[in-house]
Amino acid sequence: MDIFNILGYLNKFSLTAFFITFLVLGYQIYSLKKESNLNKNNPIIPDFKEDLKVPSLNYTEIKPEKLTVNKKINNKLIILLLITVGVMVLIFKTVIFKNSKVNQETVADSVIKFISSSGIKIYTLDWAELKISEIKKFKGGENIIITIETVPDENVDNARFKINQKNWDEKQKVLYNKERKVFFLYHIIATGESFLKIEAQLHSKTDGWLGD
Repeated sequence: MDIFNILGYLNKFSLTAFFITFLVLGYQIYSLKKESNLNKNNPIIPDFKEDLKVPSLNYTEIKPEKLTVNKKINNKLIILLLITVGVMVLIFKTVIFKNSKVNQETVADSVIKFISSSGIKIYTLDWAELKISEIKKFKGGENIIITIETVPDENVDNARFKINQKNWDEKQKVLYNKERKVFFLYHIIATGESFLKIEAQLHSKTDGWLGD
């Protein structure tokens, strides 16, 4: 399991936990409001009977204390739930930030896996030949020249390239360098491209595409 899968699971877990906590908080607030409204709308009224005789008793008057226990408990519960939601939001944002940071670093430090047919060479725009170790360090957006050496046959007049493709692109603008005796084209490495698979074919006036 790679880092992207792990971060994906963390994102899903954080999002799920956030919504569950949010729903619990909403339900608790709803229950508290409902209970408060119920107590206000339905006060408890004692049933007094006129004929009931109450014996005279000796007693000491006790002043009732204000009942604030339930209110304190409810306030503490709301504060606790708000803190929980805040923590979950912080975790969720942290995971998203780390995920985007890892993606950016991966794109910036991408490594190219290079696969090519025989006779293919890669050059910089200044026609400096690149080694495989240098090609593997390429990053997205870099310009390169892809070439195929021709053969000593006057009938060979063209070439075509297949770069990370299943089918040949007949609309490619392939050029010819007389000094180096190679057919070539310019290519821009795509951002996030993890491999560079190149195939090439020479074309003969008499035999068509060589190798078909």
